Amino acid sequence: MKKENPFPPVIHDEASGIEVPNQRYRDWERGYRAGCKEETSLRYRVNVSQTSTGKNGFECTVEGTGFTEDEILARSDSLVAQLEQRYPPEIKEK
Repeated sequence: MKKENPFPPVIHDEASGIEVPNQRYRDWERGYRAGCKEETSLRYRVNVSQTSTGKNGFECTVEGTGFTEDEILARSDSLVAQLEQRYPPEIKEK
């Protein structure tokens, strides 16, 4: 629920008739936005599989809120790198 800004957006100078932006209005808006930070969350689902030849496969699904696509992709790349270290390919000899 957004509160109503108590300050007018412009101030009217009665002597000259000019409208001037109200700094208090802008400061209140900035402060209100800072207090209403968007929550962020990430949810990963990972399925690790391995073929009969020892090649690993990773199926990753990501649900994110409050992140850009580039941020999610960077985190996903980091996750894949960690999975590759944790599950190195097993080369089976014939």
